[in-house]
Amino acid sequence: EAPSSQRTLLNTVMDFLHPPSKSPSAQPAQPARRRPSCGALDPVELRPSNARPTVLGEGGYGLVYLGQNCDTGETVAVKVIDSSKCSEAAVVREISALRKCAAQGHPNICGLRDYRTVGDKHYIVMERCGSELFKQVEERGAIAEERARGYFAGMLSGLRFMHENGVVHRDLKLENVMLDAATGTVPKIVDLGLAHAHQRGPSGDFAPAPLSQWCGSRSYCAPEVMGRLAYNGFAADIWSLGVCLFAMTCGFFPVEEATPKDWRFVKLAQAQFPERFAGSSCGAEAAAVAAAAAAAGPVSTTRLIFSFYGRTCPLSAELVALLDGLLCLDPRARLTLDQVVDSAWVRMGAPAPPAPTATAAGPPAARLATAPTLSSMGSEMSDVR
Repeated sequence: EAPSSQRTLLNTVMDFLHPPSKSPSAQPAQPARRRPSCGALDPVELRPSNARPTVLGEGGYGLVYLGQNCDTGETVAVKVIDSSKCSEAAVVREISALRKCAAQGHPNICGLRDYRTVGDKHYIVMERCGSELFKQVEERGAIAEERARGYFAGMLSGLRFMHENGVVHRDLKLENVMLDAATGTVPKIVDLGLAHAHQRGPSGDFAPAPLSQWCGSRSYCAPEVMGRLAYNGFAADIWSLGVCLFAMTCGFFPVEEATPKDWRFVKLAQAQFPERFAGSSCGAEAAAVAAAAAAAGPVSTTRLIFSFYGRTCPLSAELVALLDGLLCLDPRARLTLDQVVDSAWVRMGAPAPPAPTATAAGPPAARLATAPTLSSMGSEMSDVR
Protein backbone atom coordinates (compact mmCIF):
# COMPACT_ATOMS: atom_id res chain seq x y z
CA GLU A 1 0.00 0.00 0.00
CA ALA A 2 1.43 3.37 -1.01
CA PRO A 3 2.01 6.00 1.71
CA SER A 4 -0.91 8.35 2.25
CA SER A 5 0.86 11.25 0.55
CA GLN A 6 1.51 9.14 -2.54
CA ARG A 7 -2.03 7.79 -2.50
CA THR A 8 -3.36 11.37 -2.38
CA LEU A 9 -1.17 12.31 -5.33
CA LEU A 10 -2.16 9.23 -7.30
CA ASN A 11 -5.83 9.89 -6.71
CA THR A 12 -5.36 13.49 -7.78
CA VAL A 13 -3.72 12.42 -11.04
CA MET A 14 -6.17 9.64 -11.82
CA ASP A 15 -9.50 10.81 -10.47
CA PHE A 16 -10.76 10.99 -14.04
CA LEU A 17 -10.92 7.19 -14.11
CA HIS A 18 -13.73 5.09 -12.72
CA PRO A 19 -12.69 2.70 -9.95
CA PRO A 20 -12.49 -0.97 -10.96
CA SER A 21 -15.56 -3.09 -10.36
CA LYS A 22 -13.45 -5.46 -8.32
CA SER A 23 -10.08 -5.14 -6.70
CA PRO A 24 -7.41 -6.35 -9.13
CA SER A 25 -4.63 -8.60 -8.01
CA ALA A 26 -1.64 -6.81 -6.58
CA GLN A 27 0.69 -9.38 -8.13
CA PRO A 28 1.97 -9.18 -11.71
CA ALA A 29 0.62 -11.72 -14.14
CA GLN A 30 4.07 -13.10 -14.92
CA PRO A 31 5.34 -15.70 -12.46
CA ALA A 32 8.88 -15.72 -11.17
CA ARG A 33 11.19 -16.89 -13.94
CA ARG A 34 12.88 -20.23 -13.40
CA ARG A 35 15.16 -21.81 -15.95
CA PRO A 36 14.24 -25.45 -16.63
CA SER A 37 16.91 -27.93 -17.63
CA CYS A 38 17.56 -28.85 -21.25
CA GLY A 39 15.81 -32.10 -20.45
CA ALA A 40 12.54 -30.20 -20.76
CA LEU A 41 12.95 -30.55 -24.52
CA ASP A 42 11.83 -33.96 -25.72
CA PRO A 43 14.32 -34.98 -28.47
CA VAL A 44 11.74 -37.32 -29.99
CA GLU A 45 9.28 -34.51 -30.66
CA LEU A 46 11.74 -31.65 -31.14
CA ARG A 47 14.56 -32.14 -33.62
CA PRO A 48 17.26 -29.54 -32.89
CA SER A 49 20.01 -29.01 -35.42
CA ASN A 50 22.68 -29.82 -32.80
CA ALA A 51 22.96 -32.62 -30.28
CA ARG A 52 22.51 -30.13 -27.45
CA PRO A 53 19.47 -27.88 -27.98
CA THR A 54 20.25 -24.21 -28.50
CA VAL A 55 18.39 -21.85 -26.18
CA LEU A 56 17.31 -18.67 -27.95
CA GLY A 57 15.43 -16.94 -25.16
CA GLU A 58 13.83 -17.24 -21.76
CA GLY A 59 10.53 -15.96 -20.44
CA GLY A 60 8.13 -16.30 -17.56
CA TYR A 61 6.81 -19.73 -18.48
CA GLY A 62 9.69 -21.50 -20.20
CA LEU A 63 12.45 -21.39 -22.80
CA VAL A 64 12.63 -20.83 -26.55
CA TYR A 65 14.76 -23.34 -28.46
CA LEU A 66 16.27 -23.37 -31.91
CA GLY A 67 14.95 -26.10 -34.17
CA GLN A 68 14.18 -27.09 -37.70
CA ASN A 69 11.05 -28.18 -39.51
CA CYS A 70 11.75 -31.77 -40.51
CA ASP A 71 9.56 -31.54 -43.62
CA THR A 72 10.46 -28.13 -45.06
CA GLY A 73 13.89 -27.50 -43.56
CA GLU A 74 12.77 -24.10 -42.22
CA THR A 75 14.62 -22.96 -39.12
CA VAL A 76 12.11 -21.94 -36.49
CA ALA A 77 11.79 -21.18 -32.79
CA VAL A 78 9.92 -23.41 -30.37
CA LYS A 79 8.59 -22.00 -27.15
CA VAL A 80 8.32 -24.84 -24.65
CA ILE A 81 5.90 -24.37 -21.76
CA ASP A 82 5.72 -26.78 -18.85
CA SER A 83 2.15 -27.25 -17.59
CA SER A 84 3.44 -27.30 -14.02
CA LYS A 85 4.63 -23.69 -14.41
CA CYS A 86 1.65 -22.26 -16.28
CA SER A 87 -2.09 -22.81 -16.09
CA GLU A 88 -3.91 -24.43 -18.97
CA ALA A 89 -6.13 -21.35 -19.24
CA ALA A 90 -3.10 -19.09 -19.73
CA VAL A 91 -1.81 -21.24 -22.58
CA VAL A 92 -5.26 -21.29 -24.19
CA ARG A 93 -5.40 -17.48 -24.05
CA GLU A 94 -1.97 -17.12 -25.63
CA ILE A 95 -2.75 -19.59 -28.43
CA SER A 96 -6.08 -17.87 -29.08
CA ALA A 97 -4.34 -14.51 -29.45
CA LEU A 98 -1.63 -16.01 -31.65
CA ARG A 99 -4.17 -17.62 -33.98
CA LYS A 100 -6.01 -14.32 -34.35
CA CYS A 101 -2.89 -12.30 -35.09
CA ALA A 102 0.27 -14.33 -35.66
CA ALA A 103 -1.20 -16.96 -37.99
CA GLN A 104 -2.39 -14.41 -40.56
CA GLY A 105 0.97 -13.67 -42.15
CA HIS A 106 1.25 -10.02 -41.13
CA PRO A 107 4.84 -8.88 -41.85
CA ASN A 108 5.20 -7.07 -38.53
CA ILE A 109 3.97 -9.86 -36.23
CA CYS A 110 6.11 -12.91 -35.59
CA GLY A 111 4.38 -15.74 -37.43
CA LEU A 112 2.83 -18.78 -35.78
CA ARG A 113 3.86 -22.01 -37.52
CA ASP A 114 2.30 -24.69 -35.35
CA TYR A 115 1.12 -25.65 -31.88
CA ARG A 116 1.45 -29.09 -30.31
CA THR A 117 1.07 -30.69 -26.90
CA VAL A 118 3.21 -33.65 -25.89
CA GLY A 119 2.58 -35.02 -22.42
CA ASP A 120 2.65 -32.11 -20.00
CA LYS A 121 4.56 -29.85 -22.42
CA HIS A 122 3.18 -27.23 -24.81
CA TYR A 123 5.20 -26.49 -27.97
CA ILE A 124 4.51 -23.21 -29.75
CA VAL A 125 6.37 -23.13 -33.06
CA MET A 126 7.14 -19.62 -34.28
CA GLU A 127 8.88 -17.85 -37.13
CA ARG A 128 12.57 -17.28 -36.54
CA CYS A 129 13.63 -13.70 -35.97
CA GLY A 130 16.93 -11.95 -35.36
CA SER A 131 17.87 -9.66 -32.48
CA GLU A 132 15.73 -7.48 -30.21
CA LEU A 133 15.13 -3.89 -31.22
CA PHE A 134 16.09 -3.09 -27.62
CA LYS A 135 19.67 -4.14 -28.36
CA GLN A 136 19.90 -1.56 -31.14
CA VAL A 137 19.25 1.19 -28.60
CA GLU A 138 21.28 -0.46 -25.84
CA GLU A 139 24.36 -0.71 -28.04
CA ARG A 140 24.09 2.50 -30.09
CA GLY A 141 22.07 4.90 -27.97
CA ALA A 142 19.42 7.09 -29.59
CA ILE A 143 18.41 6.10 -33.12
CA ALA A 144 18.23 8.77 -35.79
CA GLU A 145 14.69 9.87 -36.60
CA GLU A 146 14.71 8.65 -40.20
CA ARG A 147 15.77 5.17 -39.19
CA ALA A 148 13.51 5.12 -36.14
CA ARG A 149 10.56 6.08 -38.35
CA GLY A 150 10.96 2.85 -40.30
CA TYR A 151 11.01 0.73 -37.14
CA PHE A 152 8.08 2.64 -35.67
CA ALA A 153 5.98 2.33 -38.83
CA GLY A 154 6.36 -1.46 -38.65
CA MET A 155 5.46 -1.56 -34.96
CA LEU A 156 2.48 0.69 -35.63
CA SER A 157 1.27 -1.53 -38.47
CA GLY A 158 1.59 -4.69 -36.37
CA LEU A 159 -0.14 -3.21 -33.33
CA ARG A 160 -2.90 -1.76 -35.49
CA PHE A 161 -3.51 -5.22 -36.96
CA MET A 162 -3.75 -6.70 -33.47
CA HIS A 163 -6.20 -4.05 -32.31
CA GLU A 164 -8.32 -4.47 -35.44
CA ASN A 165 -8.62 -8.13 -34.45
CA GLY A 166 -9.63 -7.22 -30.89
CA VAL A 167 -6.32 -8.23 -29.29
CA VAL A 168 -4.37 -5.99 -26.91
CA HIS A 169 -0.74 -6.89 -26.27
CA ARG A 170 -0.31 -5.53 -22.71
CA ASP A 171 3.48 -6.03 -22.71
CA LEU A 172 4.62 -3.99 -25.70
CA LYS A 173 8.26 -3.01 -25.27
CA LEU A 174 11.47 -2.85 -27.26
CA GLU A 175 12.45 -6.26 -25.88
CA ASN A 176 9.27 -7.68 -27.45
CA VAL A 177 10.01 -6.28 -30.89
CA MET A 178 12.38 -8.43 -32.91
CA LEU A 179 14.06 -7.66 -36.21
CA ASP A 180 13.66 -10.14 -39.05
CA ALA A 181 16.40 -12.72 -39.51
CA ALA A 182 16.93 -12.07 -43.23
CA THR A 183 17.61 -8.31 -43.34
CA GLY A 184 17.58 -7.15 -39.73
CA THR A 185 15.40 -4.19 -40.70
CA VAL A 186 11.78 -5.39 -40.43
CA PRO A 187 10.34 -5.15 -36.88
CA LYS A 188 8.10 -7.96 -35.67
CA ILE A 189 5.99 -7.89 -32.50
CA VAL A 190 6.45 -11.02 -30.39
CA ASP A 191 5.37 -12.61 -27.10
CA LEU A 192 1.59 -12.54 -26.76
CA GLY A 193 1.72 -14.36 -23.44
CA LEU A 194 -0.05 -11.49 -21.66
CA ALA A 195 -2.34 -10.53 -24.53
CA HIS A 196 -6.09 -10.20 -24.03
CA ALA A 197 -8.58 -10.95 -26.81
CA HIS A 198 -11.80 -8.93 -26.59
CA GLN A 199 -15.11 -10.36 -27.73
CA ARG A 200 -17.18 -8.79 -30.50
CA GLY A 201 -20.17 -6.76 -29.39
CA PRO A 202 -23.67 -6.82 -30.93
CA SER A 203 -22.56 -4.29 -33.55
CA GLY A 204 -19.68 -6.48 -34.65
CA ASP A 205 -17.04 -4.20 -33.13
CA PHE A 206 -14.72 -5.23 -30.32
CA ALA A 207 -16.03 -3.67 -27.13
CA PRO A 208 -13.15 -2.32 -25.02
CA ALA A 209 -14.30 -3.90 -21.75
CA PRO A 210 -12.31 -2.53 -18.79
CA LEU A 211 -9.43 -4.75 -17.70
CA SER A 212 -8.06 -5.03 -14.19
CA GLN A 213 -5.10 -7.44 -14.32
CA TRP A 214 -1.78 -5.77 -13.56
CA CYS A 215 0.75 -6.96 -16.11
CA GLY A 216 3.57 -5.77 -18.28
CA SER A 217 6.96 -4.16 -17.63
CA ARG A 218 7.19 -1.17 -15.30
CA SER A 219 9.12 1.20 -17.55
CA TYR A 220 6.53 0.72 -20.31
CA CYS A 221 3.30 0.40 -18.28
CA ALA A 222 0.63 3.07 -18.58
CA PRO A 223 -0.14 5.07 -15.41
CA GLU A 224 -3.66 3.66 -15.15
CA VAL A 225 -2.23 0.13 -15.17
CA MET A 226 0.42 1.01 -12.59
CA GLY A 227 -2.31 2.59 -10.46
CA ARG A 228 -4.18 -0.76 -10.32
CA LEU A 229 -7.24 0.89 -11.82
CA ALA A 230 -9.66 -0.46 -14.40
CA TYR A 231 -8.12 0.35 -17.76
CA ASN A 232 -8.71 0.31 -21.50
CA GLY A 233 -6.19 -2.15 -22.94
CA PHE A 234 -6.11 -0.41 -26.32
CA ALA A 235 -5.18 2.94 -24.73
CA ALA A 236 -2.62 1.25 -22.46
CA ASP A 237 -0.90 -0.26 -25.53
CA ILE A 238 -0.67 3.21 -27.07
CA TRP A 239 1.14 4.55 -23.99
CA SER A 240 3.61 1.65 -24.28
CA LEU A 241 4.06 2.43 -27.98
CA GLY A 242 4.91 6.01 -27.02
CA VAL A 243 7.50 4.83 -24.49
CA CYS A 244 9.07 2.63 -27.20
CA LEU A 245 9.29 5.59 -29.60
CA PHE A 246 10.70 7.90 -26.93
CA ALA A 247 13.34 5.33 -25.90
CA MET A 248 14.32 4.68 -29.52
CA THR A 249 14.81 8.34 -30.44
CA CYS A 250 16.12 9.66 -27.11
CA GLY A 251 18.14 6.73 -25.75
CA PHE A 252 16.48 6.76 -22.32
CA PHE A 253 13.03 6.26 -20.81
CA PRO A 254 10.63 9.14 -20.17
CA VAL A 255 10.03 7.77 -16.64
CA GLU A 256 11.28 4.74 -14.76
CA GLU A 257 7.70 3.98 -13.78
CA ALA A 258 4.49 5.95 -14.12
CA THR A 259 3.74 6.24 -10.41
CA PRO A 260 4.29 8.90 -7.73
CA LYS A 261 7.39 6.96 -6.64
CA ASP A 262 9.12 8.48 -9.68
CA TRP A 263 9.75 12.22 -9.37
CA ARG A 264 9.61 12.57 -13.17
CA PHE A 265 6.08 11.25 -13.23
CA VAL A 266 5.08 13.70 -10.49
CA LYS A 267 6.40 16.63 -12.50
CA LEU A 268 4.66 15.41 -15.65
CA ALA A 269 1.40 15.14 -13.71
CA GLN A 270 1.83 18.67 -12.37
CA ALA A 271 2.41 19.95 -15.91
CA GLN A 272 -0.42 18.01 -17.57
CA PHE A 273 -2.98 18.64 -14.82
CA PRO A 274 -2.01 21.99 -13.25
CA GLU A 275 -5.57 22.78 -12.24
CA ARG A 276 -5.75 19.57 -10.21
CA PHE A 277 -2.65 20.39 -8.18
CA ALA A 278 -2.99 24.14 -7.70
CA GLY A 279 -4.16 24.67 -4.13
CA SER A 280 -4.12 20.94 -3.43
CA SER A 281 -2.78 19.18 -0.35
CA CYS A 282 0.17 17.71 -2.25
CA GLY A 283 2.63 20.26 -0.87
CA ALA A 284 3.46 23.92 -1.34
CA GLU A 285 6.22 23.20 -3.88
CA ALA A 286 3.93 21.03 -6.01
CA ALA A 287 1.19 23.63 -5.87
CA ALA A 288 3.64 26.36 -6.91
CA VAL A 289 4.89 24.32 -9.87
CA ALA A 290 1.31 23.55 -10.90
CA ALA A 291 0.30 27.21 -10.66
CA ALA A 292 3.28 28.25 -12.81
CA ALA A 293 2.42 25.57 -15.38
CA ALA A 294 -1.20 26.72 -15.50
CA ALA A 295 -0.12 30.32 -16.08
CA ALA A 296 2.35 29.34 -18.82
CA GLY A 297 -0.23 27.38 -20.81
CA PRO A 298 0.25 23.97 -22.46
CA VAL A 299 3.66 22.41 -21.83
CA SER A 300 5.36 19.90 -24.10
CA THR A 301 5.80 16.66 -22.19
CA THR A 302 8.81 15.71 -24.31
CA ARG A 303 10.62 19.03 -23.87
CA LEU A 304 9.81 19.02 -20.16
CA ILE A 305 11.51 15.63 -19.72
CA PHE A 306 14.68 16.93 -21.38
CA SER A 307 14.58 19.98 -19.11
CA PHE A 308 14.79 17.68 -16.08
CA TYR A 309 18.42 17.08 -17.06
CA GLY A 310 19.22 20.60 -18.22
CA ARG A 311 19.20 19.57 -21.88
CA THR A 312 17.59 21.07 -24.95
CA CYS A 313 15.34 18.66 -26.80
CA PRO A 314 17.03 17.77 -30.13
CA LEU A 315 13.94 16.18 -31.72
CA SER A 316 11.98 17.60 -34.62
CA ALA A 317 8.77 19.52 -33.89
CA GLU A 318 6.75 16.80 -35.64
CA LEU A 319 8.21 14.04 -33.45
CA VAL A 320 7.72 16.12 -30.30
CA ALA A 321 4.05 16.62 -31.17
CA LEU A 322 3.60 12.87 -31.72
CA LEU A 323 5.32 11.91 -28.46
CA ASP A 324 3.30 14.48 -26.53
CA GLY A 325 0.10 12.92 -27.88
CA LEU A 326 1.20 9.38 -27.04
CA LEU A 327 2.39 10.17 -23.52
CA CYS A 328 -0.80 11.74 -22.17
CA LEU A 329 -1.46 10.57 -18.62
CA ASP A 330 -5.20 10.76 -19.27
CA PRO A 331 -5.92 7.74 -21.50
CA ARG A 332 -8.94 9.50 -22.98
CA ALA A 333 -6.69 12.26 -24.31
CA ARG A 334 -4.10 9.96 -25.91
CA LEU A 335 -3.89 9.70 -29.64
CA THR A 336 -5.68 6.80 -31.28
CA LEU A 337 -3.76 4.54 -33.64
CA ASP A 338 -5.52 6.14 -36.62
CA GLN A 339 -4.37 9.56 -35.41
CA VAL A 340 -0.83 8.23 -35.02
CA VAL A 341 -0.89 6.92 -38.60
CA ASP A 342 -2.05 10.35 -39.81
CA SER A 343 0.54 12.25 -37.74
CA ALA A 344 2.96 14.48 -39.60
CA TRP A 345 6.05 12.64 -38.35
CA VAL A 346 4.85 9.18 -39.43
CA ARG A 347 3.90 10.48 -42.86
CA MET A 348 7.27 12.17 -43.42
CA GLY A 349 9.57 10.37 -45.83
CA ALA A 350 7.50 7.20 -46.19
CA PRO A 351 3.86 6.23 -46.78
CA ALA A 352 1.78 5.51 -43.70
CA PRO A 353 1.25 1.84 -42.83
CA PRO A 354 -1.70 0.35 -44.72
CA ALA A 355 -4.95 -0.16 -42.84
CA PRO A 356 -5.12 -3.77 -41.63
CA THR A 357 -7.85 -6.20 -42.56
CA ALA A 358 -9.46 -7.79 -39.51
CA THR A 359 -9.83 -11.54 -39.45
CA ALA A 360 -12.59 -14.16 -37.93
CA ALA A 361 14.66 6.43 -16.68
CA GLY A 362 17.95 6.99 -16.24
CA PRO A 363 19.67 10.30 -17.13
CA PRO A 364 19.93 11.24 -20.82
CA ALA A 365 23.57 10.22 -21.02
CA ALA A 366 22.72 6.68 -19.95
CA ARG A 367 21.52 4.01 -22.31
CA LEU A 368 18.78 1.53 -21.56
CA ALA A 369 20.92 -0.97 -19.66
CA THR A 370 19.07 -0.26 -16.41
CA ALA A 371 15.72 -1.25 -17.92
CA PRO A 372 14.18 -4.69 -17.35
CA THR A 373 15.39 -6.97 -20.15
CA LEU A 374 13.10 -9.94 -20.31
CA SER A 375 14.05 -12.10 -23.27
CA SER A 376 11.41 -12.25 -25.95
CA MET A 377 9.56 -15.50 -26.18
CA GLY A 378 8.11 -16.89 -29.37
CA SER A 379 10.02 -14.82 -31.89
CA GLU A 380 13.00 -16.89 -32.72
CA MET A 381 13.32 -20.37 -34.16
CA SER A 382 12.75 -24.04 -33.45
CA ASP A 383 11.05 -27.06 -34.89
CA VAL A 384 8.59 -29.74 -34.01
CA ARG A 385 8.47 -32.92 -35.98
